[in-house]
Amino acid sequence: LISITCDKNVHAPGNDDCRNAGNIGNVTDLPFNTTCATFDGPGHCRAGPNIWYRYTATGSGAVTVSLLGSEYDTSLAIYKWVGCYPALGSMIDCNDDFEPYLASQITFQATAGSEYLIEVGGYDPEDVGPGVISISSEFEPPSSNNDDCVNARKVGDVTNLPFDTRQATFDGPGH
Repeated sequence: LISITCDKNVHAPGNDDCRNAGNIGNVTDLPFNTTCATFDGPGHCRAGPNIWYRYTATGSGAVTVSLLGSEYDTSLAIYKWVGCYPALGSMIDCNDDFEPYLASQITFQATAGSEYLIEVGGYDPEDVGPGVISISSEFEPPSSNNDDCVNARKVGDVTNLPFDTRQATFDGPGH
């Protein structure tokens, strides 16, 4: 067991507190470090030093959150976004070891426009250190029934109507 002292030269990460959860999208091997993190949260998955991320799905489908490549025994929890310190019923999944690794990974079904809270920690309170987070998604292409102007959908008064134009084609005068 290595003892690490956090002092004026080593600070807690900016997303150490759930209220400061870092906004994150699809990323590959984004570095993080929980060495000077503290425990903050409900403790539904683990109750050791943790950091937080907030993910907004840009489409509907499978999303994989992975800590593979991290240098310590990680723990990972995914919650539906309902605010910080979510209730147990908001937890989508919790993972300690993604076999055969000590690092964690979760794949869940996301809904376009929905927000999710990601908690990264360690198996035990002593499990801290540098790591990497990767998030990838396999979203369904948009429905082709309204890809052309002649098939435009009627919309009334709406709020936060999700859409995805990544697979859309150009149609129209192009003004």
